[in-house]
Amino acid sequence: METEIEEKTRVLMDKELIKVLLVEDDAIDRKLVERALANCSRPVEFVIDPVGSISEAVEHLESKKYNIVLLDLMLPDSHGVETVQRIKETNSHIPIVVLTGLDDEQTGLTAIEKGATDYLVKGQSLDNILVRTILHALARKKETEEWWRTFDAISDLVFIQDKDFTITKANKAFTDAIKSKPEDIIGKKCYEVLHRSDTPWPSCPFERTKKDNKSHNEEVNDPNIGIPLLVTTSPIFDDEGELTGSVHIAKDITERKKAEGRIKASLEEKEVLLREIHHRVKNNMQVISSLLRLQSRKIEDDKSINIFRECQNRVESMALIHMQLYQSESLANIDFAEYVKELMQNLITSYDIDPGKIALTIDVEKISLGIELAIPCALLINEMISNCLKHAFGEGASGQIKISMQLSEIDQIELTISDNGVGIPEDLDFRKTESLGMQLIISLAENQLQGEIELNKDEGTEFRIRFKMADRVAIDNVKTVDSVPA
Repeated sequence: METEIEEKTRVLMDKELIKVLLVEDDAIDRKLVERALANCSRPVEFVIDPVGSISEAVEHLESKKYNIVLLDLMLPDSHGVETVQRIKETNSHIPIVVLTGLDDEQTGLTAIEKGATDYLVKGQSLDNILVRTILHALARKKETEEWWRTFDAISDLVFIQDKDFTITKANKAFTDAIKSKPEDIIGKKCYEVLHRSDTPWPSCPFERTKKDNKSHNEEVNDPNIGIPLLVTTSPIFDDEGELTGSVHIAKDITERKKAEGRIKASLEEKEVLLREIHHRVKNNMQVISSLLRLQSRKIEDDKSINIFRECQNRVESMALIHMQLYQSESLANIDFAEYVKELMQNLITSYDIDPGKIALTIDVEKISLGIELAIPCALLINEMISNCLKHAFGEGASGQIKISMQLSEIDQIELTISDNGVGIPEDLDFRKTESLGMQLIISLAENQLQGEIELNKDEGTEFRIRFKMADRVAIDNVKTVDSVPA
């Protein structure tokens, strides 16, 4: 069986040892504290070191480890809250329970404001309340230590400030980054510490947080800091919902900036290459157009000459697309309103239209098209306008050709080309004609653009084509309306 000595040893080993520095110069008060701790019924064992002055307390704290300090505020060499400050200067993390007199309770409250954990009035019975207060102070210290371990584990630079920009807490990553100690920056203005300025940073996100009580982000690249940061401010509120400060999280974005620089350089390189490709394609098409023109000069048959002219116009309509692509800011899209106007001018010149006889009216919404849609759309317009110029009006007759291109709310383009000429015969089915131009129009509208085409013969001829704009980018909702004389 277990002996009495073994049992006492086992119980003692099972108990938690709490080392207490008791700073009390009154022998009676010291005995009362020692008795209260000795009579503790909880599974803890108090080891007490009593001293009678603040100077002795400082010596003990510098040479020994303690869990807690029980501190009288009226000592031979220290009085009031100065006593708390002396302990905090020696060991800023140790919990302090202040022992104050019956008529000195307000001083105890002030001591808590200066860093004490709690206070007790000496005249009260200490038997139960003292142990409970010590254990509560130690539990709070443990929670605080866990909080700080978590806070310091954050790799981003984090600090907490009040609404006046005064830093109240800062994690290890932050103090390491600015090569300072916590005690050197706590209580200082953030702009003094970070920007070495007497006023807040011009684009400080906390200024916006103060106005709308919301989180804000801002990239900060201050030479005084030395690294680019993405700063986020998140508001802190009290129980009444009033703003009391904010949490600042600053992420080092040096690597991101380097990556952005590499991507930008790569994109610029590819942009130059794409412009060169479009430029060369345009030049090659112009060579083809020139060859067709030269060859047509040796042909005397009018029908063959017209075939060569139509081929030449088709090639030039595509070359114009590539020219606008390498000249535009975006290599992926072109402003189709501008393209249509230039294409019309080219066709007018090609067919040698009399300016006083036929006019072109252009009503095209300002739309940006990618090359996958721009080329078939350009060829479609080229064929339809060419048909109007060739067949709608008799020799010497006057008239008008209209082209309209609008973007609907359902992400659809409606292209309408009409003339007030002689029109298409009622008995002619445009889908069954042997005309190459009409066959191209149907193929481009239905196969290339995946759209639908309608013909209206009421007044002259009107073709209406609708197609989806899955890859389009609308520049704006402004319409370009021009009346261009032929």
